[in-house]
Amino acid sequence: MGLKDALARLTGAQPPRLAHPDFTAPTARVEKLEIHTAGPLIIVVTNQPGAEVLCELARARESATLVSPTATAHFAATNKEALPIKDPRRGWVIPLTPALADALLDHLPRPGEYELSPALALVVE
Repeated sequence: MGLKDALARLTGAQPPRLAHPDFTAPTARVEKLEIHTAGPLIIVVTNQPGAEVLCELARARESATLVSPTATAHFAATNKEALPIKDPRRGWVIPLTPALADALLDHLPRPGEYELSPALALVVE
């Protein structure tokens, strides 16, 4: 057994899939968008108008980019699980899976703090 076999046993045969942005997706400007991390959790902070944009994004189940004066988040529509990533030049890329879209629709646009998945939490101020 070689090193590659040992790694495959530990991590699975396939490496984790990473999210990638759809640069043809429409862009929506929002007044407030902050993104923080807490361990493996990405915390997206927005206000009521930003939450309404996220709700429309979830309803359409299509890719979109949210841009504020301080942050950029690409929500990339996908049917497969993928890990969110941060591109130092382009901002966060967060996979918009059907499960995440459903979770967004269940909670938005009401103010509150929501843990939508093991990788993503949302705060609506």
